[in-house]
Amino acid sequence: MSFNGSSPEFFPESGQCGGSLYPPQSVQILGYEIEREIGRGGMATVYRAMQQSLGRQVAIKIMAQEPNDDGEFARRFKKEGRILAQLLHVNIVTIYDIGVSEHNQLYLSVEYLPGGTLKDRIRQGLSLDAVIEITRAIAKALGYAHERGVIHRDIKPSNIMFRQDGTPVLTDFGVARMLDSKTVFTASGLMIGSPGYMSPEQAMGEGATTQSDLYGLGVVLHEMLTGRSLYQADNPLALMLKHLRDPIPDLPKECAHLQPVLNKLLAKRCENRYKNTNELIEALDLIITSDAKLRPEWNLNNDNPDIGEPTNGKIWRVQRKRSRFFIWSSTVTVLVLLMAAIYTLRLKNFMEIENVEKLQKPRNLIEAMVPIQRKKEITAFLEQAETQLKNELLTDESAQSAETAYRQVLKLDPDNTQALAGLENIAKQYEQLARQRLQAGEPQESLNQIKRGLMIVPGHEGLTRLYQETEQYVTEQKARKTEQEQQNKLLQAEQFLTQAKKSFEEGLLEIGLAHIEQGLLAVPNHSDLLALREQLKSRVENQERQAEIQRRQEEARREADQYLAQALNYQRDGDYSTSLRQIEKGLAAVSNHNGLLRLQKKVRILAEQKRQTALRQSSKQTERQTTKSTAISPKKEDDAILDEIMEIKNAVDALDKSLGR
Repeated sequence: MSFNGSSPEFFPESGQCGGSLYPPQSVQILGYEIEREIGRGGMATVYRAMQQSLGRQVAIKIMAQEPNDDGEFARRFKKEGRILAQLLHVNIVTIYDIGVSEHNQLYLSVEYLPGGTLKDRIRQGLSLDAVIEITRAIAKALGYAHERGVIHRDIKPSNIMFRQDGTPVLTDFGVARMLDSKTVFTASGLMIGSPGYMSPEQAMGEGATTQSDLYGLGVVLHEMLTGRSLYQADNPLALMLKHLRDPIPDLPKECAHLQPVLNKLLAKRCENRYKNTNELIEALDLIITSDAKLRPEWNLNNDNPDIGEPTNGKIWRVQRKRSRFFIWSSTVTVLVLLMAAIYTLRLKNFMEIENVEKLQKPRNLIEAMVPIQRKKEITAFLEQAETQLKNELLTDESAQSAETAYRQVLKLDPDNTQALAGLENIAKQYEQLARQRLQAGEPQESLNQIKRGLMIVPGHEGLTRLYQETEQYVTEQKARKTEQEQQNKLLQAEQFLTQAKKSFEEGLLEIGLAHIEQGLLAVPNHSDLLALREQLKSRVENQERQAEIQRRQEEARREADQYLAQALNYQRDGDYSTSLRQIEKGLAAVSNHNGLLRLQKKVRILAEQKRQTALRQSSKQTERQTTKSTAISPKKEDDAILDEIMEIKNAVDALDKSLGR
């Protein structure tokens, strides 16, 4: 954004709104029901609305200026709609519509993002896994935009938002530009971007590149990892100088393995950064893979990613607690045996028994104590398992779960039928829970329950069969969803076709083309949209040609008018030859210029009359000097001259009258 203000975010962090461009009840856009204001900026206001035709919530951004205004923000507003119309990516905000409201205001309709901004989540704190996932998602979005020639130029946490399911989404393309554009400054001469996230080349006033977006993503990555800005300063100029000169800060120890990636993203020279987002994603994947080697492998070998879970996390902690419990119980057993052995040795020394047969009794007693102690432990674990089953503590992080108790029994007695039956019972309970979730239309939760059950009893027949049923349900659900999406896309395409036709009729050709492009994103081979696009393009090209012809004609007319003014001046001064030359130049520009043609006729007559008069005067003077006998009287000579002057005057008057002067 420029330093002198920015457009509003589609969903403000605070959730509070100030006044409206109009009171919400007076905002009227055909096909939408305005619900409430959710954001405000200097040049636009954002409302949450319901698109009546599809019954879905959208965010509508309404421009304060008239659609024909040539201001910088109006141009940005239209450009944002054109750019978003070209970008269809899971991590880029989707535009639905662009048009003019009942109050003659430009508006954009985009998807509603209720998950808040990254700025909010940074304040709440992010896990390392979440940081990596968000970085990869935004990198993919930028890579998609860069491949289509679009540079965002304003990557910052408030421009990264989340859908209801947590998907990161890149928003606000109001200051983006195409790669073939050379624009660096706004109409007011201000630099584009946010000072805290601006690359060094942008801070120096140079053109932004794809590496500039990567630098902004690096600043956001640092903020996600540390919870604070990359640099702090009292004013924007000082902050930009820090981006130009200050070293890259070190990351905390827990995420220091990401320092090389951060250093490359934040390199002061753009050629030292990653060439593209693919290189960044590969670097992140290498770090994640290296880090994963330190973690345990998957417990369940299954090709379906929904079934199975790495033993790190909850399951890993349960295993470690089980191990600690087993070590404790084993230690108690060893201590009991050791105490029994010490007791036997002391008894031997005290009684000084030499008979080997008499020593055999305490030894048999020690050996007999071992199975008795193990049996007591098994009984205690089985009782504990039954108690946890009654309390519905099947399996969790705690060492007090029923599964943990049964596992301890099997370590002491691998063939214990009661423990094996208990684990089978737990698996059946998970099967029952999974079936309930499936019947309730919650296949993902059903898969979670199946996963837990299979981790307890791998290959469980009922769970395996239920998994197949759930997989089939998911497949059918996806097919229905795909069919519904196709129908929705066709409906969207038809709506955009209707809007494009309306814009065409109203002479809003650019808006009509934007509607068509949106419709073709939904249905690329829509024949009516393709035909109308060709018609609109032809009309636009024709208008451009006519405008160019008119422009050239106006320039020629202005040039001819200038020559006319100069020719008139020369004519008034009696310089007819120069006046005629100016007239010829003017006619070369506009051959049918009426003023020049009339003046040309007049000047030619005057020039000829002037020439004839000069010839007569010269001839008469010669006659007076050479032939006195044929000379006429002075009175007659004067009368002849007066007659000639009157003839010239009458001819000039007649010409002026014909020229309308």
